[in-house]
Amino acid sequence: MKFIGIAIVVIVVAVVAILVNGAIANVEDSSPGGFDNPDGKWSDAIRHPKRHQVIIWCLGGLTIAWLVYMWVSNANI
Repeated sequence: MKFIGIAIVVIVVAVVAILVNGAIANVEDSSPGGFDNPDGKWSDAIRHPKRHQVIIWCLGGLTIAWLVYMWVSNANI
């Protein structure tokens, strides 16, 4: 029974890693100078937000929220 639990955790970690890798590759390709934007124009990217900008802002917000949570939870110890 313990082996099945470990196998499920390994599979979930692998699937999440594949999804994160795909998201990062998409962000890099959409960024100026990437495969989808070889001209490298930031002005167009700033005027017309794309998926990668939304992902960057969301990940930054989640990181800040996680750091605040860790700080508050350690303060209560």
